[in-house]
Amino acid sequence: MIPLSYPDLGLAALLVVGLAALAGRVQAGLRDQLLLAALRTALQLLLVGLVLKALFANAAPGWVLLMALFMLAVAGHEVRARQARRLRGPW
Repeated sequence: MIPLSYPDLGLAALLVVGLAALAGRVQAGLRDQLLLAALRTALQLLLVGLVLKALFANAAPGWVLLMALFMLAVAGHEVRARQARRLRGPW
């Protein structure tokens, strides 16, 4: 595991804010989209991290397998939902 300190997280946040400032100069709405996406990503990673930390603390193979299958199903659904053209075939 790679330990992340508060200065590490602050540097990452500062880089995102700097990128948003530069993007705002290029296109007005791009800054807000970038900041919202960064906030959503941080919240999602925090929630997934909390769930996985609790899951691995119990270390029951059945629960780990069930969570892995659930995450795989959700990822597959997202891939299908974001396709510009529908996939053909039995899937």
